[in-house]
Amino acid sequence: MAELTEEEKKHIEKVDQNIASFKVQNRDLDGDVITNIFAKGDEYVIYSIKRDGDENDTLRFYIETYDKSDPEKLTENFSMIRENLVDFRSILHMSKDRKDAMQRATHAIVTAIKGNIEESKQIFNTIITSIKEDYHERHIFKGIYLGSYILITSILALFGFIIYFFRATTFVSYNIEGLTLLIIGVSGVVGGFISVSTKLELLNFEPHTPKWQIGLHSFERASYSFVLGIIGYLLVKNGLLFGFLNENSSMYGYLLAGAMAGVSERLIPDKLVELETKS
Repeated sequence: MAELTEEEKKHIEKVDQNIASFKVQNRDLDGDVITNIFAKGDEYVIYSIKRDGDENDTLRFYIETYDKSDPEKLTENFSMIRENLVDFRSILHMSKDRKDAMQRATHAIVTAIKGNIEESKQIFNTIITSIKEDYHERHIFKGIYLGSYILITSILALFGFIIYFFRATTFVSYNIEGLTLLIIGVSGVVGGFISVSTKLELLNFEPHTPKWQIGLHSFERASYSFVLGIIGYLLVKNGLLFGFLNENSSMYGYLLAGAMAGVSERLIPDKLVELETKS
């Protein structure tokens, strides 16, 4: 083996220094903050960065060889899966767990730079396919959840309108208290629908969850909102909630109170805990 020249020794020392500088919370050579180190070899680093203003991390790869002629063909091997990496980055936003997806992509990159190009491409294809399928399934689940809630809300709202339309009948007059609670409960379900709609992206279901189970979760949330609406109404009637309302307020005020109670999952439980603490 030929003795290294001074220039070659300095280059190797520079490579070691550059590779060693890649640490979490340090800045990479482009000045971006490093958030994770997924793999590090003598001549390469696979890591993630987070740019100022960006919401999510981005996968990065740095390679610098000891021998500028790159006898191991690390750079050439990496270039052969560059297109696969671009495809992966383009769908990374669909992944529920970005860090896990980047770890799996790291395995594919390391496989490639070691010379197993076809195996690396197969790994990338598997990752991309699984991310797309999971993304599609999650959106179907959210659609079923929201659709079930809309159906429940529509049925109850229709029932409430029927009661209101026949408010002058003898049956409604004799059962006004119970029917009032029912209508207030419906307003709580409507409030719950507003809450569910705004938080839909935060919902997570396990893969391959039965569709009927998702519908059941939706029914459970609607029932919870229904009860919250009624309890909120009773608290208002007793002067314990929403001071701007009282027992002489109009029905519209009570409907508003029921909807507000249904929107917030914590308002009524926290108020009941507060009352329990004071008692």
